[in-house]
Parts: sequence; C-alpha cells; structure tokens
Amino acid sequence: LDRLSAAVALGCAGALLYRRRAQVLLKLGRPRATIQDCTRALGANPGLGGAYKLRGRARARLEQWEEAHLDFQEGLRLDFDEACQDEADAAKAKFEEQRAAQELASGQLWEIVGGAD
Repeated sequence: LDRLSAAVALGCAGALLYRRRAQVLLKLGRPRATIQDCTRALGANPGLGGAYKLRGRARARLEQWEEAHLDFQEGLRLDFDEACQDEADAAKAKFEEQRAAQELASGQLWEIVGGAD
C-alpha cells in the first residue's frame, strides 16, 4: 500500500495504478477508500470493468445495495465473469429486499397518519 500510495503521490497515477491500490485497500478492509480509488480509475478509463466490479464489492460491504448492483452490472457488461455475476445477483436481491421493506414502512406510515381510507 505504501509503495502504491508513493507512486500516486508522484503524480503519475493512471487507471491501473488506482485500481491496484483499490484492491489492496479492500483487502485491508477500507471500502470507502476503495470506492474513491475506483472512481479515480474510472475517471481516467471508463472502460475498466474491473474497477466497476471492485467498487461494487466495496459498496456491497457498506450495504449500498443499489449502487453495488449498478456497478456490478456495468462491470459485467464490460468484462463478464460468472463469479461476479453471482455477486451482482446477491446485491440485486438485497436491494430489492431493502426497497420492499422501505415501501412497506412507507405504506404503514401513510396509514398511521390517516392518508389511506
């Protein structure tokens, strides 16, 4: 991590360097830093499917299911692999579960305040 960070500090960081550092950051349990580096990598090279997948994994660790699913889908569109498809399916299921719970809670609140007859 220190060597990768030193290379970034030199100002010669490209998409692959940011993605590599993001991989290390995720292994170290730093998903927010992983998201930042993946976003930088994608700013330099939007066609880097691995950066989308890695950012999806980091977002899944933070339980940002919708964003994780979207990142996985874009990563798979650019560079398909079955293992990542399983992660994308799991993120989608969690997102749909979360959305259903929010809609249920919203409907119950609406009934409590007298909005439904």
